[in-house]
Amino acid sequence: MIEKINAPVRIVLADDHLFFRTGFKNILQSQCINGEIEIVAEAANGFELIECVKLHQPDIVFTDIKMPAMDGIAATKVIKEKFPGTKVIALSALEDAGAVINMIHAGVSGYVIKNTTYQEIITAINSVLSGKAYYCNIVSNKVYGRITASKIERVKNKDQQFSPQEISVIKLICKQLTNKEIAAILKLHLRTVEDYRHRIQEKMGSKNVVGVVLYALAHEIILLGELQ
Repeated sequence: MIEKINAPVRIVLADDHLFFRTGFKNILQSQCINGEIEIVAEAANGFELIECVKLHQPDIVFTDIKMPAMDGIAATKVIKEKFPGTKVIALSALEDAGAVINMIHAGVSGYVIKNTTYQEIITAINSVLSGKAYYCNIVSNKVYGRITASKIERVKNKDQQFSPQEISVIKLICKQLTNKEIAAILKLHLRTVEDYRHRIQEKMGSKNVVGVVLYALAHEIILLGELQ
């Protein structure tokens, strides 16, 4: 049952496969016999999704990640910047930790895989509408599996030590802030932040933000819930 007051919950669905969109919509609308959910629009790519959100101002967007023209990651970033009141839930076949973290950074409030159940979709909807994040068990296990692997690797290698200032920079990197934004928050010169970032990635052996995030999660510098 949907817990939102003043239902129906208005949803936009984005996926480049018409067959999947049709099936998803039919299942939701047939199961919600009280009209608690309304699919107000559908999109086949990120550009269409943004236009649908602009036109309909939905409560929730369900979006695939891999779509032509503009993918779900790029579209989610635009939606969260221009329409912050709309919650975004990733609905994807991708289960790897990198995809999850990239979507979290983009601003999603939830992540479920495509072979999910109707009941889990309802649980995800209720969670994000109440202001909580929702990640299905398979996705959570994938992320924490990567974290565990990183912890095992940490045992083989000497732990790196980070200064309090480096820890502050790491946490802001994990939230995908730019060097300029980090510099403004920490009141540091831009070049200083650039040097910190380079040194941090060298210590971690990380080539990109996803690597920094996984290292930080594994070493409990930041928690998964803090990435929002």
